[in-house]
Amino acid sequence: MAEGRIYTRTNHPRWKWRLTRDYSRRVEWTGQDVIHPWVTIINSILRIPENYHWNGTDAPSIDTHTNILPSCVHDACYQAIHTGAMPMGPGKAFADRLFYELCREYGMHPIRAWYHYWAVRRFGLRNHRQS
Repeated sequence: MAEGRIYTRTNHPRWKWRLTRDYSRRVEWTGQDVIHPWVTIINSILRIPENYHWNGTDAPSIDTHTNILPSCVHDACYQAIHTGAMPMGPGKAFADRLFYELCREYGMHPIRAWYHYWAVRRFGLRNHRQS
């Protein structure tokens, strides 16, 4: 959370948010390296490049400081899953769990974080946009 605000609202008709600089963090990914234009995981470092656009959380949730960056990471991982750069089963479990952990790290109440986690586990990838 030390990186401060690294995203901004966008006027794009499809995407609400844009990274204003690269986002990276150490993660616990045990699979093969993930190489995708919008997310890489190499040697347990996840990186999403500056100018990545995403749509934030889906209704009925609202975007707050506790879920905007977590939704960025989650969306980028789902895009990698859609293209085959990340395997479906372990990739979805990883993305969903990391979303929960990041929501908690950014200050989301545990009950609200659990609700978000439950929703992505249950409904994630059904409505996700690929690009």
